[in-house]
Amino acid sequence: MLTLRFLLELALLAGAAVAGWRAGGGGIPGALLAVLGAVVVAVIWGLAIAPRARRRWPDPRRLILELVLFAVVGGALVATGSAAAGLVLAVASAAVAVAVRPLAENS
Repeated sequence: MLTLRFLLELALLAGAAVAGWRAGGGGIPGALLAVLGAVVVAVIWGLAIAPRARRRWPDPRRLILELVLFAVVGGALVATGSAAAGLVLAVASAAVAVAVRPLAENS
């Protein structure tokens, strides 16, 4: 389950980049938005959600932030023409984020 979670985290970064690329219309604007989207998601994740974050937020705040990030990127994918990918990312990530909570507490 934790491997799936990690893969969804990578998909979150890729989704942010794809949505940025499409929102910018490709080319240099698209590349800039792709990098910006991925960096913003990575910084938020690294500061507040990652297991080794110095100031990791406690649950339920951390869970809510995760769900918001996945929903925003999923929504951005839907808005930029990748409806299936956006919906799968948002729904699967929400389910896994909730499902791993009992696993994380017992380890």
